[in-house]
Amino acid sequence: GLSDHVRRTGRVRAADLECMYENAIGLLFPSQYEGFGLPVVEAMRKGCPVVAADNTALPEVVGEAGLLASSDSAHEWAIAMNRLLDDETLRSTLSVAGRERAAQFSAVASAHLLIAAYRLALATPP
Repeated sequence: GLSDHVRRTGRVRAADLECMYENAIGLLFPSQYEGFGLPVVEAMRKGCPVVAADNTALPEVVGEAGLLASSDSAHEWAIAMNRLLDDETLRSTLSVAGRERAAQFSAVASAHLLIAAYRLALATPP
């Protein structure tokens, strides 16, 4: 019974996406096969509270800055969504924590970590 309340936007322009992140109650990201989770970082960077799947790299990316739910449990997602809808303090807390967490995933920080990984790999005999 949700079809009248769900809008499938398809591809969204960057400027519109920024506005959506900034004005959303939250981003729900139930991905089951995520390599990293860049949309989660983008949302957190904009202060958008996040609910992400509790699998793949997403728990590591989200850390304590968002809510996690099993990608297989509609019940857990409903609970998380209701928490976001009903608890303005939680949304505010996640917004601040998300901005702080997202700052850890800058391109410069990622480059430094990649260089460190290469150095470690080159220094370790096979």
